Amino acid sequence: MIPMISFMLGLALFFYIGAVSFGYLAVKPSFIVNKIQSDRLFALGLGLISLALMAGLVGYLGYISAHLLRLLRIFFGVGGIALIFSQWTFLIQLYQTKLLRYLIFLRYLKISSILKLIAIVLIAFLLLKCLIFVDGNGDTWMYQLPFAARLWHLVGPE
Repeated sequence: MIPMISFMLGLALFFYIGAVSFGYLAVKPSFIVNKIQSDRLFALGLGLISLALMAGLVGYLGYISAHLLRLLRIFFGVGGIALIFSQWTFLIQLYQTKLLRYLIFLRYLKISSILKLIAIVLIAFLLLKCLIFVDGNGDTWMYQLPFAARLWHLVGPE
């Protein structure tokens, strides 16, 4: 049911964008209508979002593998949102003034310290995963670890 609703919303949005941008739909001028007609990047961003919505039905019917379709939908959705927000003067001014002041510490980071931080985070997640998924039925502790210790000559055969 959700893929069909998503497809219908995407299709309605896609045809609305096309009708408004080509002038086939006579509606009262509003912010969205003026923005679609004047800013092609905004219209393209909405079009990409509508394609991401419509692609859900394609995955539900099984025409494309789920992993590839998920990446495609993420690409369309993020690309659409980026195109919509790309022309906002507020975001451009924020990036040029305030955001750069807060990110000034990034120039002091070196690649070695960034890689060490990534390694520490990955090891911490690996340790957490090991602690969560410990085998509780005893196969690991009673068979595999003693056999591995014997194989590496850490303990004797007895």
